[in-house]
Amino acid sequence: MPLNNGYDATLVATLGKVPEVPMTDYSVKDRSIGQIVLINKTSPLDRVQVLKYQSREIGDIYKGSDVNPAMYSPNRTGRNIATVFSFIARATDGTDDKFTRDLPVKATVSVTIPNDAAITADVIENALLSALSAWLYPSEWVDQADPVWGRAYALAKGALEPDLSEAEVTPA
Repeated sequence: MPLNNGYDATLVATLGKVPEVPMTDYSVKDRSIGQIVLINKTSPLDRVQVLKYQSREIGDIYKGSDVNPAMYSPNRTGRNIATVFSFIARATDGTDDKFTRDLPVKATVSVTIPNDAAITADVIENALLSALSAWLYPSEWVDQADPVWGRAYALAKGALEPDLSEAEVTPA
């Protein structure tokens, strides 16, 4: 069944290259403290693609963490930064419009960091890439027919634990 994302989906991320978001396709819809919401001008009116950037202060970065209090920094504040991407995909059977349906899709990427000079762009990049690569690896945990996104698809089906029956995994 064909799936139309409601925007130009020709730029597809691969492991080797992440596509650049064509920001000229976006306009500001809403701006408020700690948030900006952009809409894709090329998406259909009834299925607008939305890109949201958020940044909020954290009063106590250690709250709920496993960090030993003896190791706390004098500055306990931090920040949560997030990007939310959403769109409505339209599924059709190609022959009968009665079977057309809209399917909302949303992806959120979030990082929480302390306000500390030791937190560099490299630290944030490493955290993001590590979290995203957890969807993909280790390779023995994914569907070998789709070794790149098979793990994400298994998670979407509710399979939180990988099928380890065939894999040799050493416990930590």
